[in-house]
Amino acid sequence: MDFIKTADKEGKEKHAPVILVTPRAEKAGVHSVKVVVGYETPHPNTDKHYIQSAELYGKRKDNGELELIGKALWAPLNANPTLKLEVLGLDRFSSLHALSYCNIHGIWGNSLEL
Repeated sequence: MDFIKTADKEGKEKHAPVILVTPRAEKAGVHSVKVVVGYETPHPNTDKHYIQSAELYGKRKDNGELELIGKALWAPLNANPTLKLEVLGLDRFSSLHALSYCNIHGIWGNSLEL
């Protein structure tokens, strides 16, 4: 889909979401998953230029379908664009896919094979 920009496009350091996965030692079967926009270089957060949303999807091993895991919306000036989730049964998925939306530069995507 050519309307989703990826890390090879200009502005990747501020726009492309980064997916970070960490097992939770104290909770069996639970993983902490973060979708961070502006991981390398913070994205501006002004009333005229900001990250409006992030979404995380998992590609199911059993049927190849994408399943929404979680999403977040942010207003200008009020948030650091990081989506934090505790995911149960991450082993159901073969990969994770994140989307972020910049109100000026559009939709950005990234994937992580599990």
